Amino acid sequence: MALTGLSASLTVLLLYTYPVMVVLVSHFFLKEKIGVQGFASLALVSIGLIGLVWGEWNISRPVFLLFGIGSAVFYAVYIILSRKYLSLTPALPSSFYVQLGAGIVLSLIHFRTQPMRAFEIMSHHYLLILSMAIICSLLAMTLFLLGLQKISSAEASILSTTEPIFGVIFATTLLGEKIHTIQIIGGVLILAGLIVLSPLGSRPPFKLKRE
Repeated sequence: MALTGLSASLTVLLLYTYPVMVVLVSHFFLKEKIGVQGFASLALVSIGLIGLVWGEWNISRPVFLLFGIGSAVFYAVYIILSRKYLSLTPALPSSFYVQLGAGIVLSLIHFRTQPMRAFEIMSHHYLLILSMAIICSLLAMTLFLLGLQKISSAEASILSTTEPIFGVIFATTLLGEKIHTIQIIGGVLILAGLIVLSPLGSRPPFKLKRE
């Protein structure tokens, strides 16, 4: 919905405010202690994202900004709740039911007037759709949930900011899009933030507070 009224780069930037939300909520409500390394990593990643998606930012109406921020809010809630309630649940069944629920709801929304349209699309593009469903959705979500069982929600949200980096890399190598200097700088800052976050540092930046 945000994409219908905002430029793609601005929409991505608004979505990727969710690591900030996750870190703050995790710190103040989930008792995840965030050290200097954690805040430094978050700052580097946030600044890097601005450079990575820098471009022509168009806004048709202010309400679309709310849609973009709303996507970040709901994604942050999803990550926090998954960390809290799915930490002991196998990742693959969790992903299956999440994808199944999303598929049913979205189908009811988008195909309510043309229920056979979904089958028509599948019949013509089944290989592409299955590839997207398995590789881009099910596999990605399963790996993400597996990560949430090993690290904190704050760490997972910051590490997931590598997604736009790979988006830029694939756009450059596969689609022939031109990458600009500011995007390279942004990508380097994100990687620097992830290095700061890594366990190679002097101590893990995120620790659960003891009761």
